[in-house]
Amino acid sequence: MNKKQKDKLTASTTGMTYLQTNITLVTPVADIITNKTACDTLIGVINTKETAQSQNNKGVTIDKSSKRGDLETACTNVIGKVVGSVYCQTNPTLKGLIKRTPSQLARMSPQSLINFANSIVTNLPSATVTLLVGSGLVAADLTNITTKVTAFNPVKAAPKTAIGIKKSATQTMKPNITTLTQYIVNISGLFINLISNNDLYNGWFDIIKVFKTGIHYTRKYGILPVSVLGDAAFYWAKVIKNSVIKNTSTVGDIRVGAGKTVGAVVTWFTITPGAEYLNVLGPDVIVESLLPTAIVTYELHSKSRKGKRLV
Repeated sequence: MNKKQKDKLTASTTGMTYLQTNITLVTPVADIITNKTACDTLIGVINTKETAQSQNNKGVTIDKSSKRGDLETACTNVIGKVVGSVYCQTNPTLKGLIKRTPSQLARMSPQSLINFANSIVTNLPSATVTLLVGSGLVAADLTNITTKVTAFNPVKAAPKTAIGIKKSATQTMKPNITTLTQYIVNISGLFINLISNNDLYNGWFDIIKVFKTGIHYTRKYGILPVSVLGDAAFYWAKVIKNSVIKNTSTVGDIRVGAGKTVGAVVTWFTITPGAEYLNVLGPDVIVESLLPTAIVTYELHSKSRKGKRLV
C-alpha cells in the first residue's frame, strides 16, 4: 500500500466515524447510510489485505521486533540474577556460559539469540536453581525464557508462499481503493442534500478532501474588489444545485444571478452581509459586489476549481 492509498484509507475511516457520530442528522438520506455500510465493509477488507502485505513481505510475523525484545528482557533478567550470585563466583564455567550484556544480546542474529536463550535453560537445572534462590532466581524465570523463545520463533512462511500472499494482497489493493473512492464520491454527492446543515456539510468535506473528485465539491471562496463599472463580478460554472451561496463579509451587499455574463442575467438576487442564498439559479452563476468602497468576500459550492473574473 502506497502513501496515497494509505491517506485515502485514513480519510475513509475517519469519514465513517464522522458519519456514525452524526448518524441522526444523516438518516434522512438513506443512500448515504447504504454507502456507509458498504464503505465500512470494504475498509475491513483493505485492512486485512494490508496486514497480509505487512506480515508476509519477509515471511515473518509483523510483531517480530517486539517479541525479540521480550526474549532479550527474559534473558537479561536471569543473567543478572546468576552472575551476581555468590554461587556463580565459585563456578566460573557457568558464569562464562551465561554472562552476556544487553548490547551483546541485541547484536546477536535471531537464531544465535534463540540458541543462547535455550542454553541458559539447559545450563540451569533445578538443582542449580535451588542454589541460586538467594539471588532471587526461581523456576518461573526459566519457564519465561522458554515461553518467549516459542513466541519469537514461530514457523516462518516459505519465501515463495510469502511472496505469493503479498502479491495477491497487492493486486487487490488498487481496485479496492478505487471502489472505496467511489463510495466516498457517492456520499459526497448525496451530502448536497444536507447543505442547509453547514457544520455537517463542511465537516464531511474537510475530512475527505484527499479524494481528488471530492475536492471539486468543497467550498470555494471568492474576493470581490471595489465595484467599478461591473469589474467586481465573477462567473462560476457548475455551481451545485440547491447549495448555498453566502456573503461572508461583515459589510457590503453582493448580488447573484443566472448567466455566463453580466448582460445575460435577467433577475438579480441581493445577499446582505452574513446572509445565505439557496442556489436555485442553476449551474451558471454571476456573483457581483454592490459595495463601491471596499472588497467583499463570498463562499459557494461548485465542481469547478476557479471562477472567471468578468471585466
